Amino acid sequence: MGVINTGNKIGQTIAFVRLLFAVVVALSCCSSGGFLMVRKEKYSKQVDGVITDKWSGYDNKCLPIIINDITKYSCRINFKYTVNDKEYSGSKKKEYLIEPKIGNTIKIFYNPENPTDTSFSQGPPKIFGVGLISFACVLVMISFLLYFITKKVKGAGTILTGATAYDYFKG
Repeated sequence: MGVINTGNKIGQTIAFVRLLFAVVVALSCCSSGGFLMVRKEKYSKQVDGVITDKWSGYDNKCLPIIINDITKYSCRINFKYTVNDKEYSGSKKKEYLIEPKIGNTIKIFYNPENPTDTSFSQGPPKIFGVGLISFACVLVMISFLLYFITKKVKGAGTILTGATAYDYFKG
């Protein structure tokens, strides 16, 4: 009976440490998720632009780059767009998954106070923040249930101790 009681106490301690670790990770996820949800977007307005020119430094083509069997095209594109009936132009160097073609339409995000301040990306959507917070809640719930079971069910801590020891010695 002493082995079961000792194993049960060790299992409860392991579950408690996992619960504490889960809470620390969850707090980190919640703070990051909260930041993503409440942050103000740098570029709040969007407009369609047209690619007017592209080059990689040597010719009117994008330079293909192959990494891990994924081809990306590196080049600088010139584009034009219209805000409040005034035409603007810009230039950005970037890697693209699909080679940009002259005349194609692209989404451009811009600063309403300074329409020349542009980007092709608005940043990570707020749904990532909701996802991080949801992940944190599920993580804490699972850890709490594991701790609760090892605390209330006789022998559950011993099983957890045995499973942890088996994983440790298995390699």
